Amino acid sequence: MIKKILVASDGSDVAKNAAEFAMDLASQTKSDIYGMYVADAIEYLAGMNLAEMYLPMHEKIIKKLEEEGRSIVKDLEEIAAKRGVNFTGKVIKGEKPVKEIIDAARKQGADLIVVGSHGKHASIIDVAMGEVPLKLLSADLPCPVTVVKPK
Repeated sequence: MIKKILVASDGSDVAKNAAEFAMDLASQTKSDIYGMYVADAIEYLAGMNLAEMYLPMHEKIIKKLEEEGRSIVKDLEEIAAKRGVNFTGKVIKGEKPVKEIIDAARKQGADLIVVGSHGKHASIIDVAMGEVPLKLLSADLPCPVTVVKPK
């Protein structure tokens, strides 16, 4: 029986679809939701232009990512509230989102992990599935994972 669902989100449209799916499932199964956002500076840097990269911005980047993460976790909380689902969430600083998601699933006692098939920074190489869900599917997980496709 599913009692706790972990939803990892980067705020992308596909991640929002995954969150909606998880919240609907939680509502039907009376499960709790643990929502998370990983503030990944490496992933952020990959999307920056060269002018931005040369500025000494590490702390600014982390601060920006944490602010973005708080907003995303708040959005997840609002979705949960509309469905009457018990929600807790957290922004986690880390450079390995897959490791952070697995660690959180273990720590939270998650019965299911839900992620979107593609994130904000998916590349042309990630046609079928993004890097994070692909790595999750091949990892040693403490519970099943559901990957939600775009609508």
